[in-house]
Amino acid sequence: MSKIKNVVEILAGFEKELDNIEKIVEEMKLKLLNEVEALANTKSMNIIEKFRAEKEIELKKEEEKAKKEAEDILRKGSELIEEKKKELEKKLEIAKKRVLEILL
Repeated sequence: MSKIKNVVEILAGFEKELDNIEKIVEEMKLKLLNEVEALANTKSMNIIEKFRAEKEIELKKEEEKAKKEAEDILRKGSELIEEKKKELEKKLEIAKKRVLEILL
């Protein structure tokens, strides 16, 4: 009987240890899950930040391009206005000469 009692006690000890191991495994699973979630969040934030930085660079390039185009349009417009002004000044001079010729 005492051998059976010893075996039962040993098995009870094993059962208790298995319960402890199960608890430890569950705790480790939770810790691992938390670490995986934290890592996934970090990676996601890194990807988002990289994407944002790339888009910011693209936006700056587009802004520079638009600024240059606007400056070109302004320059061409100013040149055209200056040409028209000179044409009008010439026509005004011709008109003045004709008026003076008529008056004299």
